[in-house]
Amino acid sequence: MHLGPDGKETENTQLVYPVGSICKPFTASLLAKYLAEGKLDLHTPIDRYIPGLPERYYPNLEKLATHTSGYTTQPYTLLTTLSFFLKMNREGGLFHTNPFRGYPDEAGMLKIIRDTVLEDKPYKFVYSNIGMSILGYIVGQVSGEGFWDSLTRYIREDLGLENTFLGNVDMTGYDRKENPCRCWQWEKSDVIAPGRSTQFHRRRSAALCGEEPGRLAALS
Repeated sequence: MHLGPDGKETENTQLVYPVGSICKPFTASLLAKYLAEGKLDLHTPIDRYIPGLPERYYPNLEKLATHTSGYTTQPYTLLTTLSFFLKMNREGGLFHTNPFRGYPDEAGMLKIIRDTVLEDKPYKFVYSNIGMSILGYIVGQVSGEGFWDSLTRYIREDLGLENTFLGNVDMTGYDRKENPCRCWQWEKSDVIAPGRSTQFHRRRSAALCGEEPGRLAALS
């Protein structure tokens, strides 16, 4: 089922969907391209690509890509998350505001890296937004374009997905009480930011949910 801006079912399938963390496979795919081109090395620690960090152990790119770097729930610790949820409550709830917009930016990411002292040992798999965000930051630095622009260009030119991108659109949705609300908005300087799609997400959602394409609502 596809719902239009008025909340009614529509035959128009050219709608924009948030893809959320599906951006992570795209990021890893762009990483693979740069590895093949010799621009990055999978076994090189991150301080080789991020100058100015204190001299100590840091995980390599492979560990970031496989969520085994040792970076865990950062930046969403109990202390930082509390302020986010207070902000959400003031602005109308989860579906009406993005509490993570603006955090972390580049300076916040660098602070997390500096403040998180890791050991040179194997770490178990722990799903890590900040780990993948550091990887995306490095990819963006190597490209010279920044993460948003380099990933969007890669998705469109290399993968041929012309309607999939990183960025903001004015999408209207509805909360559980059927009140209109907007899609989460992000700053280009945000280290963590998901993409949008009118084509990839429907096919991926069908594979995940076991449903036929064209009969799916947005999967957030």
